[in-house]
Amino acid sequence: MIAEEMRAGVPAAAVPVGGRRRAGALSLAGAGLLLVGLAVLAIDTERFLTLDNVRAILSSASIVGIAALGATAVMLAGGQVSLATATLASVTAMIFLALLGAGLVPAIAGTLAAGALAYAVLGWLVGVFAVNPIVLTVGAGSLLTGLTVAITGGDQVTPAGGGFSTLNDRILTLPVSVWTFFALALVLHVVLTRTAVGQRISLVGESRPTAIAAGLPVGAIVTGAFAIGGALTAVAGMFLGAVNTNASLEVGGNLTFDAIAAVLVGGTAIAGGSGSALRTLSGALVVAAISDLLVLRGYATGTQTCIKGLLVLLVVLGVHLRRTGAGR
Repeated sequence: MIAEEMRAGVPAAAVPVGGRRRAGALSLAGAGLLLVGLAVLAIDTERFLTLDNVRAILSSASIVGIAALGATAVMLAGGQVSLATATLASVTAMIFLALLGAGLVPAIAGTLAAGALAYAVLGWLVGVFAVNPIVLTVGAGSLLTGLTVAITGGDQVTPAGGGFSTLNDRILTLPVSVWTFFALALVLHVVLTRTAVGQRISLVGESRPTAIAAGLPVGAIVTGAFAIGGALTAVAGMFLGAVNTNASLEVGGNLTFDAIAAVLVGGTAIAGGSGSALRTLSGALVVAAISDLLVLRGYATGTQTCIKGLLVLLVVLGVHLRRTGAGR
């Protein structure tokens, strides 16, 4: 009912059929060219199509993908983009390893709570006071970095107890992180498409003023979306800590950029309101496959970053053209 009320102000005639068709054709053409290009490079790249390399791609995609699922929930709530993903993942990796002295289950619970709470505070500020999320998350990342350095002295954190090896186990030859990624993508998909919480997150992302006019608790909804994002980023942090068997502020690496790239390549609208956890899964796999191709072909790190940045730019441009084409 709420969805119908919020969309009632946009008649179907306002979006010409010809514009939608041209935009859709352009989008499909771009996706087709990308897939053809990847297929050609895959065939021409030695060792890319081996079973071991496929496992490596899935493993690489899993941690980035879990963080990207969190970024999807945040972005759906209205174009919010967090630039603190790598920092939060690094900090939660350190928290996880430090809490292992109390046992694996308490360590997981404590880490999830820390990640969810940290992002929930940011979501509350964005949702209630409309604070710019980019400025806010940059500042929050700096604050987390400063607090972590003050507490640890800048040293690496090592496991305070055993149990972390469970996260490094393999099930049917694939790492636990891969199965966790697939499971979380499915769960988030259900939450976003089959529950009132997920539908309200998308509705707020579509039009915040309309959501307010409809009486939706926008502040609470955005806070909830950020809390989901923080918890998922904490899961990525736990796997980073387990895989590396230590953690520092650098363990997150380029996770912020890679997660955003996976979300955008998966087709989530940067303006919010439209996206899918399953498409983010596919986006993470595409980004991981491209990264793997570039590594196997011997490109330097700087070149890899430039190419992935170009890919994201093309995707954002394609989405813009599709929207403007649909609006004509």
